[in-house]
Amino acid sequence: GLMLSRYDRVACPGGPVCLSGRVTALWESRGVEDQLRFLIRAHEVTQVILIGHSGCAYYRLHLGIPDARLLREQLVDLERAATAIRRGLV
Repeated sequence: GLMLSRYDRVACPGGPVCLSGRVTALWESRGVEDQLRFLIRAHEVTQVILIGHSGCAYYRLHLGIPDARLLREQLVDLERAATAIRRGLV
């Protein structure tokens, strides 16, 4: 639906949370960061699209975030992940 002619995809439980700096997502972050660095370098990636979804089980079950705070926490993590990518931390 994004109408991209060519793209690479990196997916993991919780989506961008692994790039947000949350200690509880540290395990997942290492692999995703390595994959993104490789793809950005090898394919000269100039655009990264971060996607989260409502009712994410990773946030509810792994992070223990109640439904009432889920969207707010996801939005914070999306912004943190975007900032990390912009700053070249990934």
